[in-house]
Amino acid sequence: MYTLQKLLTHKSPQMTQRYAHLRDEALQKAANLAAELVHQVIEAKSGPAEEDTGQPLPDQV
Repeated sequence: MYTLQKLLTHKSPQMTQRYAHLRDEALQKAANLAAELVHQVIEAKSGPAEEDTGQPLPDQV
């Protein structure tokens, strides 16, 4: 929590805790977006001739 407090430039742990409940949802959304972007880049590089491996994206596991 201390690291997060410093990264967010909060002066007190109470301020960080006030917003901590938002963190989990925001992290999940960011992870899903990153996974989708990586998936798009991989597909763009492999081209349409490559077949899908059938492996689920991280947010589909």
